[in-house]
Amino acid sequence: MCKEDEQFRLAEYFTALRDELESFGFSVEISDKQKKSDTPIESAFNKANTRIHTIRAGVPASVSDRIHRNAVCKVKLEIDTDPPEGAEYDLGYIDEPVPFSLRSYSGPALLAGKLDAVLSRGWKNRVKGRDWYDFAFLVRKKVPVLLRHLEARVSQKGFYSSHSNSSGGLEKPELIEMLHQRIEAVDFDLAKNDVGPFVSRPRDLEVWSKDYFRYVVGKLECV
Repeated sequence: MCKEDEQFRLAEYFTALRDELESFGFSVEISDKQKKSDTPIESAFNKANTRIHTIRAGVPASVSDRIHRNAVCKVKLEIDTDPPEGAEYDLGYIDEPVPFSLRSYSGPALLAGKLDAVLSRGWKNRVKGRDWYDFAFLVRKKVPVLLRHLEARVSQKGFYSSHSNSSGGLEKPELIEMLHQRIEAVDFDLAKNDVGPFVSRPRDLEVWSKDYFRYVVGKLECV
């Protein structure tokens, strides 16, 4: 179980991370991201020359030759030092480049995180279309949302209080109402513009509208 750790500092692991990557022939630069005082998230960026490292990784020349020699690949690392309660996890294994185990959110916990983002996250005046894309994708895959974990997430941010209803906890009808209210406030043209560059077939987004996401919400299941 993940627990709060106010003393955790991601920077303490930079040397070990750099050494591990360099053991595979990758030369990287790792830097801290300035932490906001009101967030428990520790962040860092792992930067490397994209073209050089695609060549070293054995990517076909037909691909690597199209990459500018000065292009930089950035990988963002984030650690939540105060993880919300109620998450569930799956344990899997990866064989390459060396065998190792990987602990990740279960599908229902992952959807809880996406719904948290859909309900509460904004980026100045921009709509985070990627959150809505992931939400619709997981619902289409018939992944239910882990309600208790979603409640912990939105309560931690002060976005929701269990005292707001008589049952003492977030239930599906209340979540549906919250999502409908959020849908009414979203400009889905802006959402499409945000996610469009990352979608291989942008025409798949043509259906996006308030009515479409009301339809998606209607298919949402909870556990």
